[in-house]
Amino acid sequence: MDQIRYAGLSDIPEICRIMTEAYENMEHKEWYITDSREYLESLVEERGYILVYLSDGMIVGFLSVLKPDAEDDKYARFVEGASPRNSMHTESCAVEAAYRGRGIQQKLFRRAEEIERAAGTRFLLCTIHPDNASSLKSALKAGYQVAATSDSIYGDGEYLRHVCVRKLFEDAEQNTPQQESMRDTDAGYV
Repeated sequence: MDQIRYAGLSDIPEICRIMTEAYENMEHKEWYITDSREYLESLVEERGYILVYLSDGMIVGFLSVLKPDAEDDKYARFVEGASPRNSMHTESCAVEAAYRGRGIQQKLFRRAEEIERAAGTRFLLCTIHPDNASSLKSALKAGYQVAATSDSIYGDGEYLRHVCVRKLFEDAEQNTPQQESMRDTDAGYV
């Protein structure tokens, strides 16, 4: 049976394995920026969350999501109305090669969207290399739009990226967070 749940610290090695496999199998390594184990742990512990996709009890894909603060908000400045207070960053997503083509990435995107809409988040933001047609197609299919293209997102001019946005609410009146954010619950399975 397939399911999506929040990752725990014990899932980090498997997430790192999937991320490394995705990176190693890419023809153009500059299209994918891998995260350190410490960074992934910080997402699980305090700075966001990671969703994992399980098939027959095994993690076969993941999506990491960051709650930016003023210091690490690299994307919102490219999107009108976005700020660290009303946006989340979908940081990294990868699916094991044997499980690609099954809509797993779309399911992870949809689940993050449900969580963030319930929490009152207005924007989901991500970056994609302009030549990475597969990732761009997937993001567009998930409802993202290209808001800008820049090589200064990470401050070094080295990484050209599209900044993509998924608007969860069209106007401020619809942005009413629930009392308890779904991303703050301990329910585990989502």
